Amino acid sequence: MSQSTAETMEECVRTADLSASDKHRLLAEEQRRLALALLAQRRDTVEVEDLAAEIARQETGGEPVGEQVVDRVVISLHHSHLPMMDGLGVVDYDADLCQVDPAGIPRVVQDGRLEW
Repeated sequence: MSQSTAETMEECVRTADLSASDKHRLLAEEQRRLALALLAQRRDTVEVEDLAAEIARQETGGEPVGEQVVDRVVISLHHSHLPMMDGLGVVDYDADLCQVDPAGIPRVVQDGRLEW
């Protein structure tokens, strides 16, 4: 299902409305940057544990990670990063369902930078 032009414009407006300070806060933490980059490649809702597992793999350079490492990232995402991103309107985070919808994240450009 493709997005309508109105929905696409709404996404652009939400991220474009972030102040420079909010953008800097959003990108200040490595795990948040990894989460944003991973979520920007998605259009569908993502389970927090799946996102955490991929972040943990990237933090270790692609090496296999244990359950404790993934749990640490889940906790960090749940208590810090996802609520902040949700508060800024960049994602829709449902803590009860442990799911994140990346609808408001700007798409990743070719070199991996986030485009605002």
